[in-house]
Amino acid sequence: MAYSLVIILVNFTQALMFKEVVDLGEKNGIQMSPHDHEEMRSVLVMLGLSIVYLAFAYFLTKYFLIVIIMGLLLRTTVTQVNRLFNRIPRIHR
Repeated sequence: MAYSLVIILVNFTQALMFKEVVDLGEKNGIQMSPHDHEEMRSVLVMLGLSIVYLAFAYFLTKYFLIVIIMGLLLRTTVTQVNRLFNRIPRIHR
């Protein structure tokens, strides 16, 4: 259960930081790239999943690891589908 709480706090902090950066950039006339919006969407997906993690950690502990793996697969799927439909290039450096 402690793991779930830490993940929620991390994802919540990350979501606040991304939102602040996007809002500040748009306020200053900086056009956010599709990748920036993709990252924001991914952070929100992970925040939602972390709440599901907490519920499973509390009520159905024996399935917790399966839910974590499914959450990672869901985030990967959401990212790939968004890239496909929005034609966002992969970033390789």
